[in-house]
Amino acid sequence: MSTPDAFDRFTTRIGDLDHPLYAEERQRDVWNEASAVGLQLLLWTLGLAAVVAAWAGGRDAFPYVLGMTLPMGLAGLVVLTYAARHGLDVRTAQVRAGRGRLVAAAVLLLALATGMLRTTDLGGATLAGLVVGAGLVLVVTVAARWWGRRRRPAEED
Repeated sequence: MSTPDAFDRFTTRIGDLDHPLYAEERQRDVWNEASAVGLQLLLWTLGLAAVVAAWAGGRDAFPYVLGMTLPMGLAGLVVLTYAARHGLDVRTAQVRAGRGRLVAAAVLLLALATGMLRTTDLGGATLAGLVVGAGLVLVVTVAARWWGRRRRPAEED
């Protein structure tokens, strides 16, 4: 086995993965599930708090909203990176969010984006650029998913 790099050392330390709790399989499974529930609760409540702050606090709340949303993004990035580095390809794994969760997340994200945009003084050209950019991201995401689904059966042969 190779020597752990900085990311592995960081995740082992931050997740306390050397704790004796992880020695017994059932305890490890229950703790992992509890941690997943806690992470999801934290992400949803921080997201909701950011939406409330953006709408209620206006321009003055903008730095605080960023202060809530940036750690959420970082946590998601670390989770996905950790999973990928340990052999889980979340794009091909049978990990699917329920339609209700996706709709709720989309509504929360739209409310957050709208609340944040409302606090800024963006000109028409900037708003048009945001709309075009978001549209391009959507098109690229849909195309990548379509391409991935199309290629997957050919790779399994």
